[in-house]
Amino acid sequence: MEQSSIKTTPKDFFLYLLSNIALYYCAGWLVSLLYDYINYGFGTIDYSYQTSWLPDSMRWAMASLVIVFPVYIWVTNRLNRDVDANPGKRELWVRKWLMYLTLALASVAIVVDLVALVNQFLSGEFAATFFLKVGAVALVAGMIFAYYIYELRRDANKPAPQRALFRYVAIILVLISVIGGFFLVGSPTTAREKRYDSERTADLQDIQWQIVSYWQRKEVLPVELSDLNDSISGYSLPVDPKTGLAYEYSVIDGKTFELCTTFDRPSTGQEFKPAPFSGPYESQEFANWNHEAGRICFERTIDSQLYPPTKVVR
Repeated sequence: MEQSSIKTTPKDFFLYLLSNIALYYCAGWLVSLLYDYINYGFGTIDYSYQTSWLPDSMRWAMASLVIVFPVYIWVTNRLNRDVDANPGKRELWVRKWLMYLTLALASVAIVVDLVALVNQFLSGEFAATFFLKVGAVALVAGMIFAYYIYELRRDANKPAPQRALFRYVAIILVLISVIGGFFLVGSPTTAREKRYDSERTADLQDIQWQIVSYWQRKEVLPVELSDLNDSISGYSLPVDPKTGLAYEYSVIDGKTFELCTTFDRPSTGQEFKPAPFSGPYESQEFANWNHEAGRICFERTIDSQLYPPTKVVR
């Protein structure tokens, strides 16, 4: 069959476009996942204020790779078999244009990566996280560049063992990245329990500040939590996100109270986030909310010098 008679069909266009979109999508999420590992390993994320950013990012990356990467592998293999069976298809315009576009994007990523590396070196800053992230981008972009330059230059009449090597290396890299994420993010049940505990902690912080504000206005603690409900301000007491039950509250003396709830898992110091209603207690160390699994009570005593009663002008 003459090469000039080979024309691009809608099917060819769709498969090559799908292959490239899947490649770019997977490459972006793989780099994101590697960044998350670097951030997690070197503690660059302020967990006090970003309670679940890292796990959420990792879950998105893992889900994307689990679904889209097999699509990329399947479509690419199908296209390669088609080209092997019909060598004239090596000259399809859609194939060459998209392959050269991919090479251009990979080249730009590598060049920008190297520029950033040299700039960081000249500035005298040697942060390990930065160099590791530069390495992550170089690894992914370098593999893409190497594979597509090989596909463009290889002899169509000879076997292509390197193609299988590229495929297996890519599969191993993605598998290791995704499997490693399960050790950090945990199972869906674990993630759900952590989210519930994070919401409970935020709710208790919110209720605590409402109690302090109540005491400042009235110089007496509320008899029960329902006293905090305010139809004018629109404040309504939160409830346990899992059971829907009210949080436990008791008055110990005139300035001391106790808040209790049941946690699914022990805290690690990385789950906490500011309550929706920020107040004086937000400046406390988040360690004030460290807990074990099970029913836990937090005792708080209001310091009238730090939180003086609000004087009402009549």
